Amino acid sequence: GVLYVVPTRALAQDLRRRLEPVLHDRLGLRLGIRTGDVKRLPSGAADVLLTTPESLDVMLGSPNREVRDLLQRANMLIIDEVHQFLGGYRGRQLAYLLQRLARRGRHRLQKIALSATVAEPEIIRPVFGFQPDAVCVRSGVQRQIQPRLVYLQREDEELVAFIDDLVERFGHRKLLLFANSRSRCDRLFALLCHQGRLQATTYLHYSNLKPRQRQEVERQFQRRSQALCIATSTLEMGIDIGDLSTVALASLPRSTASYLQRIGRAGRSTGNAFVLAAVSNTP
Repeated sequence: GVLYVVPTRALAQDLRRRLEPVLHDRLGLRLGIRTGDVKRLPSGAADVLLTTPESLDVMLGSPNREVRDLLQRANMLIIDEVHQFLGGYRGRQLAYLLQRLARRGRHRLQKIALSATVAEPEIIRPVFGFQPDAVCVRSGVQRQIQPRLVYLQREDEELVAFIDDLVERFGHRKLLLFANSRSRCDRLFALLCHQGRLQATTYLHYSNLKPRQRQEVERQFQRRSQALCIATSTLEMGIDIGDLSTVALASLPRSTASYLQRIGRAGRSTGNAFVLAAVSNTP
């Protein structure tokens, strides 16, 4: 009984696609998923269940016997991208849910937290009730970051030329452009999907898209060798979108963890990440 909690529905779907063959073929385990997008449980009880805090909240209040049995026999909890839950409403919600889960379960709950961007893992322990003797495993990553700051005085006129320069003059073929809000993403997408070298392969990704539309964007962007995707924090995390040459920030991230997640998307295979902050007067 393993509960695998992730911050977003998109990440849950991507993990299901990548983990299911491994868990089933190598370990003989049954993988289920339950989010606001999809509820897919295998015949019989799931050995591993992918979910989000919101869906876990619903399950804890469910009268369904199968769901109650699944939660009662859970003996391991994995919190992926745990930095997303440190502070704020969702972190407090998840902490309360874990208390309810521990009271309901038949077994002592082993807890595992995963993150690439928590500088001080000790802060996780009190938030989610880890034991004082919890073990911290670290793995360092060396990556060369090439930062550039570009100021756009007239974004509507200069952004398309800026992207074209990256493709034509500097050979950056696959780009991920981050913004901090859906409205900003929509505005940038409207600008870039009708102009420039990448207009035919420009994509949009955020949580409010319909699940099939969001998954199709992920598939298309992953398979393209030359493309641009404009996204909010939904693509900060480990969704497989292929190897990126460049990450551009249309807005400065709200936290250091978010900044590290975003720049960490580039240069995974080469170890050399090209990061651009394209700052303008546009909020």
